[in-house]
Amino acid sequence: MKIPREIENLKDLVKLEIPESLHLDYKASPALSKAKIHEICKDVSSFANSDGGMLIYGIVEEESLPVKLDEGINTESINREWVDQVISTHITPYIEDIEIIEIKKSPNYSFFVINVPKSFRGPHQSADKKYYKRFNFRSAPMEHYEIEDVRNRKKILPQLVDFDVELDGQLIKLKIENNGNEIAHDVEFKFPENFKWYRGEYPHALKNGIKFFPPGRKIVFSLGTTFSILGKESKFEPFFDVTISYFHPLSGRKTQEIVHINFNDYLDSTVTRSPLVEISNSLGSLSSLENELKAMNKSIETFKSIIGATGIDLSLRTLKNLRHIYKGDSEFEPIDLKYYEYDVIMEVLGIDSDMAFKIYDHFHYNPKNKSIEEIEGITEELIQKIKDLTNRI
Repeated sequence: MKIPREIENLKDLVKLEIPESLHLDYKASPALSKAKIHEICKDVSSFANSDGGMLIYGIVEEESLPVKLDEGINTESINREWVDQVISTHITPYIEDIEIIEIKKSPNYSFFVINVPKSFRGPHQSADKKYYKRFNFRSAPMEHYEIEDVRNRKKILPQLVDFDVELDGQLIKLKIENNGNEIAHDVEFKFPENFKWYRGEYPHALKNGIKFFPPGRKIVFSLGTTFSILGKESKFEPFFDVTISYFHPLSGRKTQEIVHINFNDYLDSTVTRSPLVEISNSLGSLSSLENELKAMNKSIETFKSIIGATGIDLSLRTLKNLRHIYKGDSEFEPIDLKYYEYDVIMEVLGIDSDMAFKIYDHFHYNPKNKSIEEIEGITEELIQKIKDLTNRI
């Protein structure tokens, strides 16, 4: 059925005597009022839990047939924003892609059409904490098996985009991954208005969205160490909600998920080791000989990877350093820290992970071009060590 968008469309419904159905419900204007919030939510949620449909406010009906347009709703107290707020705050979970159409009758009076799609994220609970369905052209309470049937729709429309925490030693990361078998299109991320990203500017994918996100693709953002984010003097929020929306090819429309992230859940935890590692450790001395042989083979394989047609393929810096070693020099070629991860910096400088990450941040994310002396907690000795290493600061 065509969605009414003009007053002439409403008049045609009356003229043609289009009856109410499982997908259409007429309501007189007083039904859209602040005293009828529970009824509004019950009717909207019943359509979402069933097969979708339209609520039209401003048409008087008798025996399920439209009789006439009434005086309309006074928009000085009831408007689109109010209707949207009622639906979004009193029905859980949030119903995606609801369309609220205001059709003007006069400057201060309007008719309203609420177009509710069939939901794949239900069942949806009304303001009175009950679940409703469409039955005999009205909203009726759902049986338990019906609630379970609606809940199983999620299996038909599986979630594609996963947003979660990933731990790498003491480093906290956030990952976005498509774990489904379909392409997620036009992926968008919405954070709370007062939320500040951990490094000032949002990453491009989170700020501008992802146009094309195929199955198996994974994007990871390094945030900081557990000390910098969860420490007592941390300036960061340890928890937040993010709303993720994207076009789902199986439903043919936008899908929305709300994900809650709380880094406090990971306090005093460790990264779980692979079961294969546990099995390997339990073998102990019985596998020591095999491990040694594997190590030797791995060393040989490593040399194979740097052998080219004309000899050994080494970088110019490595060749120069080999020359220093051959001559007995104590000086080595400088390295550029912006090309190395924080764990390499930690090992080369002999520092803890927290300071390594701060230095990593300085060389990778330094839009204000601050000097190395401005790194929090850095010592003169470490500054000199970095200068000797890089020979360019």
